[in-house]
Amino acid sequence: MTRALDTADRRTDVLAAPTATAGELLPPGSTAGSWRIVSLIASGGCGTVYAARHPVLDRPAAVKVLHAALAASPGMVDRFVREAQAVNRIRHPNIIDIFDFGALADGRPFFVMELLAPDDLERRVAASGRLVVAEVLAILAPICRALDAAHRAGYIHRDLKARNIGFAVGRDGAEVPKLLDFGIAKLLEDGHGATGTIRVGTPHCMSPEQIRGERIDARTDIYALGVLLHHLLTGRYPFEADDPAEIERLHLEAPPPAPSRLAPVPPALDALVTRALAKTPAARPASVRELLELLAAAAPAAPVRRDAVAIRVVLDVPDPPADDDLDDAAASTDRAVALLDGGGFTPVLVTQTSALAARVVAAPADRDRARAVAAAVERALASRPRARPDVVARVVVHSGPVELAEDTGAFVGGPLLEVHTWPRR
Repeated sequence: MTRALDTADRRTDVLAAPTATAGELLPPGSTAGSWRIVSLIASGGCGTVYAARHPVLDRPAAVKVLHAALAASPGMVDRFVREAQAVNRIRHPNIIDIFDFGALADGRPFFVMELLAPDDLERRVAASGRLVVAEVLAILAPICRALDAAHRAGYIHRDLKARNIGFAVGRDGAEVPKLLDFGIAKLLEDGHGATGTIRVGTPHCMSPEQIRGERIDARTDIYALGVLLHHLLTGRYPFEADDPAEIERLHLEAPPPAPSRLAPVPPALDALVTRALAKTPAARPASVRELLELLAAAAPAAPVRRDAVAIRVVLDVPDPPADDDLDDAAASTDRAVALLDGGGFTPVLVTQTSALAARVVAAPADRDRARAVAAAVERALASRPRARPDVVARVVVHSGPVELAEDTGAFVGGPLLEVHTWPRR
């Protein structure tokens, strides 16, 4: 199994902007048009978002206010206006609704949109490590339909990523995925591709043609969907490095990695992600609708649920770690994986500083076997040569249900593989 490198995940937007100053923040009780500010939600590179409520309708909402430093820029104000216009031209239930627009007394523009749950998809992936295939399909199917509607209306999103997918609660109480941030969406005119002298997007998610400043079309968003699929299925971007320039080089030159190198993913999904990440747009699926059909076809059959026992090995390293600390952690992880595999446990997810391996419980003795293998791993790591004093090994055993692919028996999901739910020890 190939290790997923733990690299710094610097999602630096190409269009950077200042955050709000303390003096321009709106206090609770102040107003934006007819909306009363309740609390601050977040302040990002373009604007500040507040929770708000209409005093007459008693309707909750979110108010986004453009930063004062950007409100003096006609280009940034135009981008802000375009986001509200794009959403209202597309009008899809899985695109966040923007339903009011105005300006504060100091001239800063704002718009009012539906209030979403606090967690976005990026936070969800960070909390769980990765999503199982069924979760990915449940979220991406409606997002793909929303993106298809945007393309049919003539818009390319250009910044599709987990951070730009949020969640609302429908009237029936069900969760509704929402596509956000059409601030850098590009309107295609007369069906032709679009170009721009300013590259916009996020380095981890940008297509080769975006990086080179070439003509873009709907297949640019399909590349970003390939990145998103890889991210959701593995918890990692397909191309990672500390330097954004190196990330761009990998997008331009490196073969797209198969998600199955890092997580239990069926071959058909491997092939779909690889095709979506093709360097040339012509080699990708021609439309989001086609990608969605391929995604549905690639979904595995209903998994088989079984009881299993898992061993997790974690190498705690200092923050920030020295190179020698990471070398020690990587070598220790390799040693642990070899011992787990030799003890009859299948490696499911391996990173530079951790390993998770599991085994289906066929008899009570399998749990005793897990404890014995875990103890052997613990002894081996405790006595490892040239151990760094600040690198601490932890070995944990836990049992629970897993989901297995019906045809191959491979581990594909289940509560046991969601290590963030394990009791802390």
